[in-house]
Amino acid sequence: MNRIAVSFFIGFSTAGIFQLAITTITELFWIKKGTVTGILATAGGLAAVLMPLLTGFMSKTGNISYIFIFTAFLSINGVVCALYVFKRYRTLVDGQRLLKNKEAMIKKVT
Repeated sequence: MNRIAVSFFIGFSTAGIFQLAITTITELFWIKKGTVTGILATAGGLAAVLMPLLTGFMSKTGNISYIFIFTAFLSINGVVCALYVFKRYRTLVDGQRLLKNKEAMIKKVT
């Protein structure tokens, strides 16, 4: 029963991040929304299964600090990827605003 409760709260805590990721990724790849949503969901599902197995095997070495180092590496990697996506998203959004402003100015002139 304890595992079910812990699994529920871990899944519940990632729900907001998952929705944010789906929203962002479908805006960046709007032509293939279904494909990128499936890839994102598959990656999340695989991570939910493989990460506990991997950290379980790492804990059998007797040195738990390896798990913390591994988690820190994944966290840093995630932050770097998030910064890249933020920069790319901002570039695309600003480009769309600039294009809309130019179109509005052309309509005013003509």
